[in-house]
Amino acid sequence: MKQLFISICLLTLLAIPFEVFSQTQPCVIPNKDLLVERLLKNKERAIGQVSSRAVTYVPIKFHLVAKSDGLGRVSEKRVLEQLCALNADFAPLDIVFYIKAGFSYINSTTLYNDPETSTGVQTMSNFKEFNAVNVYIAKDATPPGANDLDGTILGHYNPGFDWLVMKISEVNQFSGTLSHEMGHYFTLLHTHNGWDVEPYNEGLHGNPVQNTSPGGTAAEKEDRSGSCKNCESAGDYICDTPPDYNFGFGWNGCNPFTLNIQDPCNTVVDPMENNFMGYFIGCGSYIFSNQQGQLMRTDLANRPELATSYIPNTSAITQSVELISPINEEVTPYYNFVELQWEDVPGADRYVVEVSRSSDFNVQPIRKVVWGSYALIEGLDNDKSYYWRITPFNETNGCGESDFSKFISGSTVGTKSADMVNNWFITPNPASANSALTISMEANMGFDATIALYDINGKLVNQNVSNRFESGLTNYNLSTDQLLSGMYVLIIRSENLTLHKKIIISN
Repeated sequence: MKQLFISICLLTLLAIPFEVFSQTQPCVIPNKDLLVERLLKNKERAIGQVSSRAVTYVPIKFHLVAKSDGLGRVSEKRVLEQLCALNADFAPLDIVFYIKAGFSYINSTTLYNDPETSTGVQTMSNFKEFNAVNVYIAKDATPPGANDLDGTILGHYNPGFDWLVMKISEVNQFSGTLSHEMGHYFTLLHTHNGWDVEPYNEGLHGNPVQNTSPGGTAAEKEDRSGSCKNCESAGDYICDTPPDYNFGFGWNGCNPFTLNIQDPCNTVVDPMENNFMGYFIGCGSYIFSNQQGQLMRTDLANRPELATSYIPNTSAITQSVELISPINEEVTPYYNFVELQWEDVPGADRYVVEVSRSSDFNVQPIRKVVWGSYALIEGLDNDKSYYWRITPFNETNGCGESDFSKFISGSTVGTKSADMVNNWFITPNPASANSALTISMEANMGFDATIALYDINGKLVNQNVSNRFESGLTNYNLSTDQLLSGMYVLIIRSENLTLHKKIIISN
């Protein structure tokens, strides 16, 4: 079940009767006037507009923030789970987010703890990717000018800087916070706009409700026709989302709102509990209304910086990873480095590797992203138990899973690949199809190896066994005949080492 813990979440207050809510922590949208201005412009653009509803690919850049010592960072696995949930939420809108150029890693204690400071803002500005949706993930998500007294702001969109900040605790497959904030990114307001900082209280606001919301805007009315209709200019300015006077704040989860609260025209208000932009929590699923979806797609169509002709890998990843070695508490030959191997997964073009002293992967974790089905892990202690797991993914799909396994690090020091090979490179790269690649190997000792070439989906497209690389410089030619344009991974494997590099083939 997905939980919509959006920009505020005062769990300690949920047991308080609904009627007594008169003061709250705000869900702060910095520079909100800029958001409203864009929303109203999008409404004008959307009038009479017929959308093709072709799938639109949206580049997204996840910035994984840690303290200056590199500790505290959210795991790539959780970010991938969040991407999976985000794409599922936006699938009805034919919007697909894809990771642009991998993850960004930022080490800044100030940004990690206090993104609202001038130093935090400057750091985010320095790392911002112009042609992508920027999502910064840190310990705190308080926006500039806000006072998050007890850490209840879980995410925010800043229209002035056009980026999103997410609290680490909210990045997971069950949270709807990022989808909610992405709604703000594409100019949606809360369904309870005008009541953000002061949810409905009968003693303060009357029943029927007074004409003006606590935010100073007109209280939205239930009727969608006749003299009482004001949905175009009140609330969230959208007419297929009913009025909501922040009823979700303090309500009992996603249960139907049953209180007899009347709007200024004496009509009982019936809010949309499962809307992404409201504050009802614990719904089994959430939706964007048709008009919300139209406005978001209109905003996207008018963001030239996000326009792209690039078609990302959208392959489904349905198979779990089969771990090959080391497994079942196998004792590794050495402890100063361990070579991990697993089976390639159809649809995946890269993998998150995690090694930890604990099965929850939170104790002394080592994490890295690799291409291919091999990883060299260094920095382990001798004669210790370690757990490892692999998460397969591609640019749009982070839903892959794997079972974890366990090994015990050895007690001796071994010879690493770096000790066998001084340097190696591939020319030309990028290369033209139907030409030859030259692998130049500067080896410190001779060895026999297999050379394999995999496409971006992990499919083996070329393999040569029993190749000899002598001590010193050896050149080896590899044909690219019949290869299609795209990215490939070349892997060289011997008994004691594995090397890999990415190759681009172009016509």
